[in-house]
Amino acid sequence: TLHKPAETQAVGLHSTSSINTMAEAFQAVLESVLSPECYHAYFHQFDVLNGDCGRLLISKALSYGILLGALGLKIPQILTLLKSKSSKGVSFELFYIELVVCAIAIVYAMNSGYPFSTYGETVFIMVQNIVIILLLHLYSNKLNVPFFLGSLCFFALFGMMWVGAITHEQVSWIKGTLGIPLGVASRIPQIYKNFRDKNVASLSLATFALTVAGASARVFTTMTETQDMLDVLGYSLSVLVNGIICLQILAYQNTDKKKKQN
Repeated sequence: TLHKPAETQAVGLHSTSSINTMAEAFQAVLESVLSPECYHAYFHQFDVLNGDCGRLLISKALSYGILLGALGLKIPQILTLLKSKSSKGVSFELFYIELVVCAIAIVYAMNSGYPFSTYGETVFIMVQNIVIILLLHLYSNKLNVPFFLGSLCFFALFGMMWVGAITHEQVSWIKGTLGIPLGVASRIPQIYKNFRDKNVASLSLATFALTVAGASARVFTTMTETQDMLDVLGYSLSVLVNGIICLQILAYQNTDKKKKQN
């Protein structure tokens, strides 16, 4: 009986320690999501109307929303290909070039030390593009030796950039002189193909519309979090060229239906 108060005190100290640990973990998570300054403003000063922190909070919410959306961004296009079992109407170059652009963007963001929330969707898009490229080659009977050799070279170069064999200055130069122009160029063959063939049967409107929405949101999040004008330019041009493809799908999808009816 004499030991009970000591045992009770020990239990109380253990509970207090656990609560403190949880509180510290909660604080660490919020500080990583927002910033130490905004955590202090919200939870110590109770300054809920802080303008800078409000913009950052909106930006973070958009960023994580974009990440979630990117998990299924290309799924409609993948399902369209699986359903049609055809690569007709789809530009191979679009997805080849976009794959390279994604690789450059990922390495650039990592080398710049940006939070994963500011570029994570590019990782998900890159993986889904690989699946699409495999399907395109499968349905066009082009899963051959040149395809696998080209894939090996791509992943070897990506790995070199990933491990730091190329300096940050070199990666920045590559992004500015190749990444952004390639991002625009990747859409030009598809835009031309749509205009020439008036055939968009194998293209998914949802995929391109979500791309436009995501890129538009990224303009805001980039201005708020990193102020990287190179990224802002890239996202703005992405809105433009993907928006053109969305308009083409809307304009030509009725043409496809009429052809089928005839």
